[in-house]
Amino acid sequence: MKIILPSLLLFFYSCQSTPVKENPAELEIKRNLEEARKIEEKLAKENPADDKKIELIFEKSKLLLNGKAFREALESLEKLLLIKNGSRLPHFYYYLGVAYFGEGNNPKAISFLLRSEKEDTEFETHAKRKMLAKAYNAEGKHGQAVAILGKASQDKTFAKDLSFYEIVAGGFLRLNLCNRSLPIAEEGILKFPESSVLKTIQQECKEKIEQKKP
Repeated sequence: MKIILPSLLLFFYSCQSTPVKENPAELEIKRNLEEARKIEEKLAKENPADDKKIELIFEKSKLLLNGKAFREALESLEKLLLIKNGSRLPHFYYYLGVAYFGEGNNPKAISFLLRSEKEDTEFETHAKRKMLAKAYNAEGKHGQAVAILGKASQDKTFAKDLSFYEIVAGGFLRLNLCNRSLPIAEEGILKFPESSVLKTIQQECKEKIEQKKP
């Protein structure tokens, strides 16, 4: 015991003294929430003039969105809707659409993201279309989701992420277009071999195509 115990104690203290590294994404979320709280405190203490108040509420809303605090962000953005000129803030409808999407209110998210697409075409184009596609997909409107991502992917700077492949391949499958779904699912599997969704789509498509053979 005299030999083992010191070794165990040394191991224990070394574990205690080793700091646990936080995920960079989690740190960024935490930082945004801390900044949002600072603005909240400033609003409570200083009671700024109307224009400055609107500006601060909007900045707080964006920080809350970045911090994944969608409910609080939505409450702040809805307050701005009731304030004169509040909705004229830069990219306002995009952020409102993001907040509704984060809260799972897909119909309202679609409504405001489409408005942003119409009035603010150059802002966050790819992110906006991916979000629109996800919202349409969640509502069972697979044709619209596929069409949006198909158009977006024509841009060479558009990044085809996992959600792109799952939504497009899954959408074509649900539209009973397996010949279009299968190659997309297989392309996605090459990039994201861990996706069980794409593998399931691939298998279903192969079975349906096989069943149609004479």
